[in-house]
Amino acid sequence: ALYLLSPSDPEKWLARGLCWSGLMWSRPDGCVYIAIFCCAEFLFSKIDKKVLLRSYAKSAAIGFVLYGPWFFWAWAYYGSPIPNTIVAKSNPDGAVAEFWAMVDHFPEKAILLAYQVFAHLQSSFGFVVENNTARRLNELTIKLLEAICFIYWMIPSADRLGKIASFSFTGLSLYFAYQYESMGWYFPPATMLGLLTLQRAATKIFYGATAASRPKLIRSSVIAL
Repeated sequence: ALYLLSPSDPEKWLARGLCWSGLMWSRPDGCVYIAIFCCAEFLFSKIDKKVLLRSYAKSAAIGFVLYGPWFFWAWAYYGSPIPNTIVAKSNPDGAVAEFWAMVDHFPEKAILLAYQVFAHLQSSFGFVVENNTARRLNELTIKLLEAICFIYWMIPSADRLGKIASFSFTGLSLYFAYQYESMGWYFPPATMLGLLTLQRAATKIFYGATAASRPKLIRSSVIAL
């Protein structure tokens, strides 16, 4: 789905619809990811908005045909199309209370969850920083990286893919902040978007630098890593 956003092409409505149905089959909240991707493409695409909306409608029709039968069968059989696993992790006071809980703890919860989006990579490889100073430097580095991911889409640039990735990273971080309980296996899509944002930002900085300063820039980046 992300690949189809660069370059943006309204004629790819069939492939987009297949990706959307795949997202819905893989995760019941795939509609949230779809909405974030659509907003990102709509915001940064230079294509006529009416043409893009018609393309979205065609993709939605394809997704509905492929996912709709399961949706309505689950609704008829279980009494709700929403899986019990999602209901069990929701705020017992309801969606409105969950929204206000996010507002009450914004932005610190979104920032904390965005930090975990990158931090879980280290724990996945068994990387543990025991030295207190090194641990704090490690945390500072991750926070700087997440700050870049949060703001990159707001920086004037022709890098449409990087801005889409950054915007989507921000959207998913807000979605995680809305959730009453976020699990570690929710984070990989946001991690992928964050890493793509950082790669695009690093590429832009590297090629924007003069040829003479590039070796110094590479050495500084290696030292920082």
